[in-house]
Amino acid sequence: MAKQIPMSVKKKDKSSRGKNRYLINSIAKALSILDLFDFGKEQLSASHIATELNLNRSSIYPILCTLREFGYLQKNKLSKKYRLGLKFIEKGEVVIGHLEVAKIAESYLYELAHSLGESVYLAVLEKMDVIHIVCKHPIPQTFPHLMVNSPIGTRAPAHCTALGKVLLASLAQKKLDELLGQTELNLLTENTITDKKLLKEHLARVYKQGFAIDNEEFVAGGVCVAAPVMNHTGEVIAAISVFAPAARVSPERLKELTKKIKCTADRISHDLGAADN
Repeated sequence: MAKQIPMSVKKKDKSSRGKNRYLINSIAKALSILDLFDFGKEQLSASHIATELNLNRSSIYPILCTLREFGYLQKNKLSKKYRLGLKFIEKGEVVIGHLEVAKIAESYLYELAHSLGESVYLAVLEKMDVIHIVCKHPIPQTFPHLMVNSPIGTRAPAHCTALGKVLLASLAQKKLDELLGQTELNLLTENTITDKKLLKEHLARVYKQGFAIDNEEFVAGGVCVAAPVMNHTGEVIAAISVFAPAARVSPERLKELTKKIKCTADRISHDLGAADN
């Protein structure tokens, strides 16, 4: 049975939005409506949407109708609830299709997942979240292990994931301080680092060693190892990781996972034009 990774809570930066004099109110409302849909909130009623956004139902109906007309929302005829439309699949494929790193990493991650018998991921950083853009899992019949349900587009908090820690460690100090100043480090397991000073010290070690380990910091019972992916300028643009149940990760296995994830990250980076280490 697949285990669902908990999603991070997405916090909207309303203060910066409100200060933008070029903001178009009707478009902002439409985007705020679309932002409400998420894992666990796949279908929402008009009244729920209005309540969440503190708007009158009458004011959101024209927006809902417009979003339906253009394929960004669908309406369930029985429940009268709205869900995201198929247009997002089309546009999502366009976005991911233009990410060169995703195209290059695809075959490498497929090979890695099947050689290790574990789930592997490619992710990018967005503020204090990581977003999975490629996910590869071993064939269940061949590797009947715990599978992790983490589809493309899944968000996870950066401070307690191996992917996130690798990406945060690559940031300039000023940028890292800025992000940490805007964020609460939520406790997800007893191993989660929630002290910002300790996290910065930890990230310095991650940067120096060139990989990060999530030792049951995000999901109790789960261990993750991640390494950075660089482009032709040497900039870290993504990270790859391997997830495994802690019960299967002995010290020897951890060394193997670390070696292979770093090797695969180097191969992807090489194909992106990065200098060889």
